[in-house]
Amino acid sequence: DASGSMREAVGGATKMAVAKQAVRSLVDQMPDGARLGLALYGTGTGNSAAEKAAGCDDVTVPHKVGPLDRAAFAATVDSAQPRGYTPIGKALRVAAAQLPTEGPRAIVLVSDGVDTCAPPDPCEVARELAQQGVDLRIHAVGFGVDGRAQQQLSCVAQITGGTYADATDAASLSRALNRATVRAQRSYEVAGRPIDGTPQPAGAPRVTPGAYLDRVGRDEHNHYAIDVPAASTLYASATMIA
Repeated sequence: DASGSMREAVGGATKMAVAKQAVRSLVDQMPDGARLGLALYGTGTGNSAAEKAAGCDDVTVPHKVGPLDRAAFAATVDSAQPRGYTPIGKALRVAAAQLPTEGPRAIVLVSDGVDTCAPPDPCEVARELAQQGVDLRIHAVGFGVDGRAQQQLSCVAQITGGTYADATDAASLSRALNRATVRAQRSYEVAGRPIDGTPQPAGAPRVTPGAYLDRVGRDEHNHYAIDVPAASTLYASATMIA
């Protein structure tokens, strides 16, 4: 977020200065080989009424997703100046388009206010991305936001199965940004024989003792069948990865 409101003061410094410090700390702590990209909004125009059309289209990608170049990333962040509007919805679309087409992906969104350019509404964009069936989570951090912005950012996170965190100063912003990015960088190795459960008990696939792997969509129910001999007890466990 490099919108004009990031010039406001918090704890003796501007929000933008605090955000830059948090990003530098994050970059220093990222593991070697981490794949990271950067999208910025609000850097290319002012926030006057005459500049709104251009400002609401002002989303840039100075760093495409790839192995982290710490020096270049930090230099780009240091040079960003807060000036313009807050096109969160468009920024989410731009960021999502930069991600790989396969595997778990995540966007970490930091904003100090609501989208000032909707449409597109950020929650609708999050819903649009979720409905595409891609494995994408959006983790949102609200930096010194009011209740309306909290609601909007929480909505974006919840729709995609991501997380939301509040930050009010340099320390809490750094913690929230690091926590969200660690979540985004996590990957899971899953094991088991692929199986497709059925929506209804009738026709459910029969299984024998072992480990199985299935995908269950939101509000879905999957059924499986197993023969349990007389005087025997069935033990089952499930590991769910959101």
